[in-house]
Amino acid sequence: MEEKGIPNDKKMREVLMSAYVATSDISMIEMILKWMEKDPLYVVDWKVYSIAANGYLKVGLIEKALPMLKKMEGMMHRKKRKLTFEYLLTHWAGTGLKDELYRVWNMYKPQGRQFGSSYACMIACLAELDDVEGAEKIFKEWESQCTAMCGNRVLISLLIAYCKEDLFEKAESAVNKALEGKKPQASLWNVLAVGYEKDNQMPKAVEMLKRAISVGKKGWSPNSVTLDACLDYLEGQEDVDGVKDMIILLKKSGPLTKDIYHRWLKTCVAAGDSVSEVVDQMKMDGFSVDEETDKILKTRQSL
Repeated sequence: MEEKGIPNDKKMREVLMSAYVATSDISMIEMILKWMEKDPLYVVDWKVYSIAANGYLKVGLIEKALPMLKKMEGMMHRKKRKLTFEYLLTHWAGTGLKDELYRVWNMYKPQGRQFGSSYACMIACLAELDDVEGAEKIFKEWESQCTAMCGNRVLISLLIAYCKEDLFEKAESAVNKALEGKKPQASLWNVLAVGYEKDNQMPKAVEMLKRAISVGKKGWSPNSVTLDACLDYLEGQEDVDGVKDMIILLKKSGPLTKDIYHRWLKTCVAAGDSVSEVVDQMKMDGFSVDEETDKILKTRQSL
């Protein structure tokens, strides 16, 4: 087997197979799978069929993926059932066969709050298939099992589904309902900020991001792409106060970067405001005035 370039080590075979999935080399995926199934010393587990299914789905070979999924399903009784189940759901969503997705869910769905990841996975799969109504039903089923806060993973999946379909009012309503009488959750507002930013509703994105940062714990950080987009927007609006407010909030959750300070400087320069406060604050936080800082300050002098 080594002569054909297929290692004897079980883990290495899976790694090699995954590498061929990444390059969409179907012939090599099939060759490795064939050798694995023929090898009497090797027990093919669900992970191998999952890797193969992923390779087929990646290039649109749904008919070839189906037998892999059936073999995965036949291994649901083995160890790591929960993980197998969630990968199986994800792959069925990838086929676009919603009826099969529901069949697998209804046949093997777990019970209890400890299985939140499975409910979150199913909601994400339905969102991929644009079935928001179905996602809502799964969420309500999950809610009925929770007598207390069960974590945010399942709700976050529903929020992402809402944002994907531009159902922002529903998303905000769901967050407000979830937080009634409870401590605000930065992660929930962060999801809405990301959704609004992707939809180019920048004033709302800024609003949600500020809410998220304001309640974030020490060390928590928002989505970096959304943060950059919001700061870009505020800079473009020459909104010095907006940038300053964002930076003050960011500072409460952790150390600022020099890039953040430079953004603040650029906004002040563009608006014709004083930069002394920013420079002083930079120095207090241990940042020296470097070449990039000087370049920004010289821009102000040339205006």
